Amino acid sequence: MSSNISRRGFLRLSAVAGTALLMSCSPAQAPAPTAAPATKAPGTQAPAAPAASAVAATQAPVAASTQAPVAGTPKKGGQIKVGMSGDLANFEPTIQLQPNIPILFNLFDTPTQYDKQMKPQPYLATSWQFASDGLSVTMKIRQGVKFHTGRELTAEDVNFALRRAQDPKVGALYKFMADKIVAAEAPDPYTVVWRFQSANPGVYDLMSKLHVVDKENIDKTDFTKRGSGTGPFIFSEFVPGNRMLLKRNPNYWRKDAAGNALPYLDEVLITMFPDPQAAVANLEAGAIDVLTFVPIVDAVRLRGGSKITVVQGPVRALYDILMTTAKKPFAEQKVRQAVSNLVNREQYWSTNFNGVGDWTCIPFPSQSAAYFADLAKSIKPDVEKAKKLLADAGYADGFETSILTSRQVQKEHLDIAVLYQQDLAKIGIKAKIDDVEAAEYNRRVLAGELETAIHAYARANYDPDTLFGGAKAWTPTVGFTKFGEPEYVKLINDAASSYNMEERKPKYRTLIQYVMDQAFTLTVCYNPELYAYAPYAKGVTTDTDYNTDYSQAWLDK
Repeated sequence: MSSNISRRGFLRLSAVAGTALLMSCSPAQAPAPTAAPATKAPGTQAPAAPAASAVAATQAPVAASTQAPVAGTPKKGGQIKVGMSGDLANFEPTIQLQPNIPILFNLFDTPTQYDKQMKPQPYLATSWQFASDGLSVTMKIRQGVKFHTGRELTAEDVNFALRRAQDPKVGALYKFMADKIVAAEAPDPYTVVWRFQSANPGVYDLMSKLHVVDKENIDKTDFTKRGSGTGPFIFSEFVPGNRMLLKRNPNYWRKDAAGNALPYLDEVLITMFPDPQAAVANLEAGAIDVLTFVPIVDAVRLRGGSKITVVQGPVRALYDILMTTAKKPFAEQKVRQAVSNLVNREQYWSTNFNGVGDWTCIPFPSQSAAYFADLAKSIKPDVEKAKKLLADAGYADGFETSILTSRQVQKEHLDIAVLYQQDLAKIGIKAKIDDVEAAEYNRRVLAGELETAIHAYARANYDPDTLFGGAKAWTPTVGFTKFGEPEYVKLINDAASSYNMEERKPKYRTLIQYVMDQAFTLTVCYNPELYAYAPYAKGVTTDTDYNTDYSQAWLDK
């Protein structure tokens, strides 16, 4: 079999395997149940509250988008063996280091979770309502939920988790979302009220990411060694660089559709391997049952000749090219435009991703409400146009620069950098590839110490406002590229000033056209996330929020 597989063929594989894949639909506005309206914040223009109908549930559905085959009757007990490459480093749920994120969902719960259509579903919050002025949301907290310590969850725990996320000393990844809550109240043990200064359509993203910790035991928890919440599994053992063991939470609040207690499994054993190839070899040998983040080349090979099921997770992240606007030559818009018209996005994708995913020119994947198909493929390579733009900017003879990248972060970083270097050479730009260790790469990108760089940003699956507020590739002024024109800030704020997505869509179209013209961050292609399962591993789910859930996993052997 050829080593290449078409995108259509790969998605057909996943569908046949019983996988609910990425849906091409816009996120809907979450429904909101009846509750007393909050008062209007003084001195603010009241946005219209989101259209809503009642939402109330005693049982939150599993928000699965990618799932191992689930045919048959679930069997209770046993230990599932999960493999991953790299190491787990910190179980602080607000920091969310990439290797740790899939684990957190098994230790902690959040107020809501998105389903595969990106519609918020009840979790720790059984229902919610926006005030008529759109400046607050009231959540009803599920009763009877217990922390791993045995204490019952209350509204104060939810607000404590919010305040931790707002604390700069904690370093929360989603602090920018938490900071939009200007007041957090708990009028009774099972009611939370969050207040905003202006419309906050991205609050659903915060509700889905806020992992609730036990406030009465927070000082006793060393998150570098363990984590403790209300999730389906309890932290049992952690050996850095080697393994992590989770055990069944006997008091977990969720049940399956038949009313059976979750989770089914007794234990989840996570083994860390030094490199992806070692992890894949262990999967093929039967030493592990599940492998997360399978390299593309291995995924295609496994698809061609084994019983292992390979599925593609929902698109959350995209590859991009960063160009600093803090200094010349990339401070010149025409230089950046020249590069944008030079980059062969389709070639980068087809060469490095075996047809998995897609190439694109815009910041959002096809399931986003801010996706516009006519814009997504609108920039094709045009060397002559690029030459003219470069000459108009005063660089007719080209210039020398460097491309920051790191194969340690992802192999595809370097693969893209090589093709990018070749494209730049077509118009006289001599680029040296600076392939550095992961720690050095992260430091330099975060500090904006770059001329141009290969990068990948996430949050593309959330509310569009979350991307521009939280992904540093797109954040004005303090982002990686330092781009912060007043017009850019104005367009971002204007697009987020309402809860009505139909009203916001044309504003996002204008914003996307603006960033394409300014060309400080160039979106290149999707960053596909691939998972592999042994034929007897059932019910493992990976949702649109990057959570890997073992609460309904079971072993058919």
